[in-house]
Amino acid sequence: MRARAAREAAGTLSGHALGQDFEQPLTPAASLLDDLRVIFATIEQDWSWSEDLVGRLAAFKPELYAGWDADTLARTLSGLGVTTGQLNRTGPDGRRANRRGVTAADLPVALPPATRSSADSG
Repeated sequence: MRARAAREAAGTLSGHALGQDFEQPLTPAASLLDDLRVIFATIEQDWSWSEDLVGRLAAFKPELYAGWDADTLARTLSGLGVTTGQLNRTGPDGRRANRRGVTAADLPVALPPATRSSADSG
């Protein structure tokens, strides 16, 4: 009890020690999965080429995704168990193209436990 009183007097208690209850923040990778779900929910197709996705991500949350390219997206998704694949589709210009991309079905339904960060929780 004396140690707690000393920490209270010094103002060094935080988080759970003060009785604050909060969820562990998600890592940026976990946020990416949620952000991609939002994008797929707002576009009129269940697939997107990687270069289009990074543009949509940058427009949606520029503070997180500005400067990303298709390779960055592929590497980050790979770490979450999602692979980009060749999508031979007709684009908005009416021309067929074979490019790397992601389908909404490729995204995992639940976040893997490793994407939750315990280091960020004070």
